[in-house]
Formats: sequence, structure tokens, C-alpha cells
Amino acid sequence: MDSRLIYIANEKMKQLVKWPLLNDSEWLYFGAAGEVNKDIVLKNIESHFEEKELYVAWTRNNSFKCNKTEIFECLNPILGFENFVIWNKSFRAAIEFSKIGVLRCGKV
Repeated sequence: MDSRLIYIANEKMKQLVKWPLLNDSEWLYFGAAGEVNKDIVLKNIESHFEEKELYVAWTRNNSFKCNKTEIFECLNPILGFENFVIWNKSFRAAIEFSKIGVLRCGKV
């Protein structure tokens, strides 16, 4: 799937995601910019996705497919700096990341 199609699917499916509450918010802090806690990010990705291949929806021209075992290396340049969403291949499970250092996990 090319970048444009990943981005379009993300825009369509994101509005259907149910984001469960964690305590009093659906968001979990993982750290912004140079303070990113890699363990929190990887733990949530590992527990939320069963598939090996994931889609990262970032921008229309910069969305991409990445193997789950290499996901942190793929995300390192944008994690804590940009807004993006990781999806499974069926676009049924997502983790949304914000540039302010928070993430939320949800399913369609």
C-alpha cells in the first residue's frame, strides 16, 4: 500500500475508533522530544498489535509500512515531534501518537 492510500485509509477509519479511558483520560504520557520512554512505547505496540506488519499514517507523502520488530527505529525521527497513527493491516486497531508526548490505543 502506498503512502497516499495509507493516509486516506487513516483519515476514514480514525473517526470510527473507540478510545477507552485509562483512569480519567484516554491518553498515556510517554515523553516528548528527547524525553521519550522507549519501554512505554514498545510495550503498548507489542500488547496492542498481533500482526508483524504495521502501517504508520503520518502525512499524505510520508506514510509507510514497517515491520513490528523494527518499529522503534522507523518511528525514532518523528516520535515525540509529530502527530501520527499506527494501524494494523486491516485498519481495525490503532495507536495515535501526539507530538506533545502522549498516546492512546483503540479499536474500530
